[in-house]
Amino acid sequence: APTYLPAHSFETKDSTGKVRSFDLIDGGVAANNPTLVALNEVTKEINRGSSDYYAINAMDYTRFLVISLGTGAPKTEVKYDALKAAKWGVLGWLSSESSTPLVDGGATPQLAGAMI
Repeated sequence: APTYLPAHSFETKDSTGKVRSFDLIDGGVAANNPTLVALNEVTKEINRGSSDYYAINAMDYTRFLVISLGTGAPKTEVKYDALKAAKWGVLGWLSSESSTPLVDGGATPQLAGAMI
């Protein structure tokens, strides 16, 4: 993830002149599903009774709007199939034919669609 979206730093200033600094990195570094983490945090704030969410039921996800900015769609290419994978063994899953199937699996639509 950090190779797609670079780290970003910025500052904000409130009405009293107090400056707050932010140093941010891509959410994918800390969480495989940053959107789910964000929804979880909002739900916790609602359950705590935060005044920012006073009229929202924590389980009413129809009231939430998620805007997810990405880097586009991955290039779809066939790197391996089940017949090849069946012959890999333990080390083959780590490195096979100049790819890393175990690492790539989370980001490869080919594998994601094949998971049961």
